[in-house]
Amino acid sequence: LHVWTLEEYTEVEYMDLDAAVVGPLHGRFTSKAAYRTDCKIWAAHDIRGSKWADAFSMGVAGIRPSVKEFKRLRKLLADDAVSYKHDTYVQGFLNAVYSSRNGAWCELEFEKGANLAAYTKQRAFWDAAGRIQVVHYTVHKPWKCSGGHMPVCSLWHLESQSGAAPVTMVTAYYVGPNKHGHSNYMEWG
Repeated sequence: LHVWTLEEYTEVEYMDLDAAVVGPLHGRFTSKAAYRTDCKIWAAHDIRGSKWADAFSMGVAGIRPSVKEFKRLRKLLADDAVSYKHDTYVQGFLNAVYSSRNGAWCELEFEKGANLAAYTKQRAFWDAAGRIQVVHYTVHKPWKCSGGHMPVCSLWHLESQSGAAPVTMVTAYYVGPNKHGHSNYMEWG
């Protein structure tokens, strides 16, 4: 949630450490010109099981920073004022606050937040997509990838060996409830 406090920036693009830029970023990524002005968050559609969910993935997302919004979100959490799925922690909370039903979530183009699960679960959709720019490695981490996901994981390996990527900038790490456990994040860092 602390990304909302970065008011020195007009817009912030957030990527999990298991997301990687695998091709040139082209077109509008998250600019005000590309999305409605009432979007509170823009993020890639999430896939759960084999189906597209009425939810977004926080693996690749953008926001317009606002300390006022940060305080509102913190208050909602502190007051336990929002009912949400706790299995995805902050992502579940943000999906409850910024849902498709209230119009606060704008869907990021798939190419800019391609969910690895779509490669096997929605392959026709993956194949029909334009040039993938960012992959969110949700099923297998690219550094531990095997089997049928290797063609997509090889994109990460090619970029990492190019000398220009991947670049990871971690502005903050907060220990707290998470999907993988603190020791895994420390190992991956």
